[in-house]
Amino acid sequence: MGYSQVALENKLLDIYPAITQKGFKPMMSFDQGKDSWAVRLKNGNREFTVSLNKKDADACIDGNFCEDFATEITSSWRNAPVTEARDEYILIAQRAPTTF
Repeated sequence: MGYSQVALENKLLDIYPAITQKGFKPMMSFDQGKDSWAVRLKNGNREFTVSLNKKDADACIDGNFCEDFATEITSSWRNAPVTEARDEYILIAQRAPTTF
C-alpha cells in the first residue's frame, strides 16, 4: 500500500462529494485480517459502515470509481424503508455530479 489513510480518505471524498454534501463524516480504519478498509459514515444518529477492499482502494487512489464500494453502499440500504435518509445513502453511492 503506497498511500496513507488521509490520502485515501481525501480521494474518496473527491470521487464521492455527496458524502460530505449530505453531512456525513467518514471515519476509516484498516482491517489487517480482511485486508480492507472499514469506512464508517456518520451523520448525527444515522450511521453505517461499508468495506473498501484493496482493489477498490487502489482504484480510488488513482481517481477511478470504486465499483464494489458503491455496490456495498447501495445494497446496505436497498432493504431499508423508503425514506429521504435511505435515498441520501444511495445518492452517495452514485457517481453523480456534485449538485443534486
